[in-house]
Order: sequence, then structure tokens, then C-alpha cells
Amino acid sequence: MTAAADMPGAPAAHTLVAIVNYKVGPLVVDCLRSLEREANGPAGERIADVIVVDNDSRDGSAAVVRAAIAANGWDHWVRVVE
Repeated sequence: MTAAADMPGAPAAHTLVAIVNYKVGPLVVDCLRSLEREANGPAGERIADVIVVDNDSRDGSAAVVRAAIAANGWDHWVRVVE
């Protein structure tokens, strides 16, 4: 049986990824870097959104993640919630 997303012309499935951060900002940036290729489908359409939830880290982790989002142009598929 063929999945609908594998059928020609079928829209790609949309995925929401939630990452919980607690004092591991650089690790979250590495995770986002690995998801970058997966955020867009074969036709360039966005098929994934990522929400990074900072769990009151108080160590600057959220700022590290926000800076990486800005520096890499990820703001169209990643957002940080504090």
C-alpha cells in the first residue's frame, strides 16, 4: 500500500517538532541544524515547523538559540517560546 504523501502530486505531510531546552542551548542549535534539511519538502514547500520551549534555563540558552535562528535565517520555520 502506498502512503498518500508518496503519491505524485499529493501534498507532503506537515510536522510540528517541539524541543524542550533546559540549559543546553548549543545542543539545541545542533539539533536545529540537523533538522534544517527536513524542514522543506522536495518542491521547496515548508513541511515542518519547530517550536523550542525554553524551560526557564536562566543561563542564556534561549538567547543562544535565538541568535542561531537569526544568523541562519531559520525564522520562517523555528520559534522560541519562553
